[in-house]
Amino acid sequence: MLGLGLSTIEVDGKQNESKPYSSIVKSKANEFPKGEWNTVEVLSFNGICVHIVNGEVVNYGTNSSLKKGKILLQSEFAEIYYKNVEIREFN
Repeated sequence: MLGLGLSTIEVDGKQNESKPYSSIVKSKANEFPKGEWNTVEVLSFNGICVHIVNGEVVNYGTNSSLKKGKILLQSEFAEIYYKNVEIREFN
């Protein structure tokens, strides 16, 4: 999970610092080997954020300072491909 723009969130009982960029270590790695497609789901509602990789929760955060805003898809220091991107609003 990555906090941007002074955002904060509580993960495992710890609140990250409000700064331009902060990284929150995932609770476990569940990515497939290089060359295989991963399925990633990010659920966000009312200050709660759940990050699911290949059917396993790898991060769960509460008390997020962000409740709405832009969505960022990124890669760090490597080429990345996306397919079948879906964005849905929960009612």
